[in-house]
Parts: sequence; structure tokens; C-alpha cells
Amino acid sequence: MENIKNLLINKKILVVSHDVGGANLIKGFIDCYNIRPEYYLRGPALSILKKKKKYSFINNIKKSDIIITGTGWQTDLEYKAIKYAKKFNKICLTFIDHWINYKKRFVRNKKLILPNIILVFDKTSQLKIKKIFKNRVKVFKIKNFYFLNFIKTVKKFKVLSKNILYLSSNYDEALKKNNIDLILLKKFLHKIAKLKKYKNFDIDIKPHPTENSSKYFRFKKNHLKIKNIIRSKKLEDIILKYKVVAGTETTGLVLAKLCKLKTINNIYKVGVKKSLPSKYITLNI
Repeated sequence: MENIKNLLINKKILVVSHDVGGANLIKGFIDCYNIRPEYYLRGPALSILKKKKKYSFINNIKKSDIIITGTGWQTDLEYKAIKYAKKFNKICLTFIDHWINYKKRFVRNKKLILPNIILVFDKTSQLKIKKIFKNRVKVFKIKNFYFLNFIKTVKKFKVLSKNILYLSSNYDEALKKNNIDLILLKKFLHKIAKLKKYKNFDIDIKPHPTENSSKYFRFKKNHLKIKNIIRSKKLEDIILKYKVVAGTETTGLVLAKLCKLKTINNIYKVGVKKSLPSKYITLNI
């Protein structure tokens, strides 16, 4: 980590971010090390990093020494930032916020463009990425300051809900298809009804921060097991009301496990690749 800190000293830094996952990780990183970068933001990153969008994308990259990005799957913004950083000989640091699709994050139109440094938070990711990209990029493992801050700041509740908290991932938006999230939810409800330990639990749904929750209100009318659709966008505001958290390959399950809750990964026969490390999952169904 000291190498990364030293790299940033007295440098003009530009953060380019769109998606929730990358923005959360970047925020934790820059807050911890008191970095004062410029920003070029779009989408959910605007509200997470609480900075206004900068204009003149290419000029901002040209004026910077170091570019810090996430790896958005809802946009090409971060990919373009890496591309122009390389074109103008800028150092580019990229955060990876999940355990899946490592190579796809850096490919558009069959063209692979890698940053100078990829930042990850566990040994499993570090080893996998090194194996995929060989010696074409440096891969550093650092502390996940977003996870650490999340655990410190979650609100404490005296009364625990007897329901299961189900976290949506907004696959509809990510994969540009309709009803994937509702199909995943239907499969989860079908599976959970067959489990003796959990079949009597009701379900509360928390939509993804980027998701329109109206589809779940319509879905709820025909499914008696679903009791609440939670409007809060912040997981930390509600997570400790629950003993059990479920979802499909969402980082929210990792956060729930770190908060010492039971986690259920709705992963079998759903068409989504299993990637979350087993230490974060109580039960795969």
C-alpha cells in the first residue's frame, strides 16, 4: 500500500466513475488517504462522491498525472478513461469491485485495454487476475476501506426482523434485458419454500440503488410471502434489522456476512456464474 501512497504524492489526480460499486470503493480510498482529486462523474457516482460532473473529458485527462477509475458494466465511461489515459501516457489505477468477469471489464468491441495498475482487496482476486493477464498489468491488494467504513457506520437496531432481506442486483439494467431480476426472485421464492429452516420466513425486498422499485410493487401484489419493498437506497441504514440476507451474487451478501449475518446466495440454475468467495456465503441454493 505504501507504493500506491507514494505514487500519488504531489500528483494531479482525476477520478472517473459511473457505477455504484467502483464509486464506493474510490470514495473509501480517497477519504482514508485524504486525497484531493478532480472528478469526472456520471450516473450513480455523482451522488456517492457528491461532486458535480466536470466537462471536457479528454482535456481533464490531459491535465492530470494519474487517472483513478472503477470498472463500470452499465457504461463505457471508465473504459474510455483507461483508453485515453494510455493514449496520453498517464498512469491509470483501476479498482475492481467484484469477483467476476475480470477480462470483460476491460474489453469493448473485442479490444482489450488495461490500466497500469489494478487494485483488489483479497488474495483470491489478486491471484486470478495475475493469471489472466500474466505480466501485462500490476495487481496490488489493498484494504477495502468501503467495507471497513460500512461495518463501523451501520446503525444498530434492538429489534430484529423475522423476515429475510432480499437484495436485488438490477441485472435488467446491467444486461439490458427485461424481467431478469423478477425471474431470479421467482426462483428464489420457489427454492426457499422447499427449505424447512426458511420456508416460514417472509421476504422484504431492497431494490438496487440504481433500480426503479415499481416492478417490485407490482410483483408484490401476487406474492403473499413478500411483505415490504424498502425505499432506502443505503444498505447500511437497514441491514442490521435482519438476521438473514439473500440475493444473487451481490456484494451486499459480502457486507452482510462481514456484519455477522447469515447469507443465502440464489445461484443454482439461475444462469448467473458463481463467483463470490465461499467464506462470505452461509448457504448456496
